[in-house]
Amino acid sequence: MATKYHVRSNSFPSESHPSSTRIEQELTKIKTWEATSTSVSITTGLSYLEDLYISLEDLLRIASTQKTISHHQGEKLVEELLDGSVKILDICVGSASKSKAAKWLKVAKMMHKKVVCEEKFENSNELQCVEASLSALLREGSNVSKMQDAHEKIEALENAIEMIENGLESVFRRLVKTRVSLLNIMTQS
Repeated sequence: MATKYHVRSNSFPSESHPSSTRIEQELTKIKTWEATSTSVSITTGLSYLEDLYISLEDLLRIASTQKTISHHQGEKLVEELLDGSVKILDICVGSASKSKAAKWLKVAKMMHKKVVCEEKFENSNELQCVEASLSALLREGSNVSKMQDAHEKIEALENAIEMIENGLESVFRRLVKTRVSLLNIMTQS
């Protein structure tokens, strides 16, 4: 006669906490965005990152999460988490301290946003549109309409850069808050 034993673990909940589920959803959104980045891809991606960090902050406010982190203090995973947060903050600070020209270059490399600037430049980003307008000015001579067109494209590029900078600043603030939360949890134990 076989005896059946029912074993249940007290350390693992049977269902995920809503904050954990939200983090998983935010990660899925980021993975989907990364695979299919379109139009306003950089600002959308930054917005998704900010949402992820908001969800992470909510998870860090839960007593059981705090207890788990402080219990595993000094272990490799927790140390990697802290080291990773410092590396990300260093990257953000480094990119924020560059000159405007360097920012334009970085943005040009990052931008996947496609806009229509002229018929022959249909699949171009804002920086390429500015370059095309300025080249046309040099090639064909300056007239009022071409100068106005170039000016509008430069403004569009500056607006795109400003949106990206604002998104980076928001994500940076969230990173700092998350790191502070982690350090507070570690020092309370």
